[in-house]
Amino acid sequence: MSSLPCGRTADEILQNLDGPPDAHEVQCPWCHQERARLKDLDVKLAALLRSQDTEDPSSDETAIDTVMRAIRENLRPLRKTTANSAASGAILEVTSLDLADAVRNAFGGMREIQVNYVDVRPEDRSAPHRKWRAECAVSVTPDSDLAFVEGTVVRNVAQGIRTLVEAERLTVDVTLEDVHGGTLRRTVLDS
Repeated sequence: MSSLPCGRTADEILQNLDGPPDAHEVQCPWCHQERARLKDLDVKLAALLRSQDTEDPSSDETAIDTVMRAIRENLRPLRKTTANSAASGAILEVTSLDLADAVRNAFGGMREIQVNYVDVRPEDRSAPHRKWRAECAVSVTPDSDLAFVEGTVVRNVAQGIRTLVEAERLTVDVTLEDVHGGTLRRTVLDS
């Protein structure tokens, strides 16, 4: 899911679409615009479904086709990029979803760290790409150590990307979004 310039994702706004906007969504121009876009899409889909003849049993397929067409028209296409395969070195085309899935798979069933958002982009200008930047937003358990979280996220992101493509250089931007059921405390001694 793509991040808005304020750091929130469209998915976060979508989850709150049926309720009133929170204070941030009211004040933030990007969230306000995304909320309006999603509301418009929601209204259009509802209108399409209401326009279908529910008496006809074949109308279910027609309704599904209509909704899927509307969704495809409103979704951005997956970003595609060319890289060298990590397994064979052959040139391959990967999508942003392939790279995000590879990173998510590297985290497996970790209890301490949950990946909320992943975006991997090439940093070099020429294809096949070998320099990457990953943006990863995570939430953690309250007993997590920040140094452990940072190291684990960087290591797992690198592992995930490098199972799919070659990476000479990898930069990882880590955002700690939430603590599962508590507050993360860290004591720092000022000497």
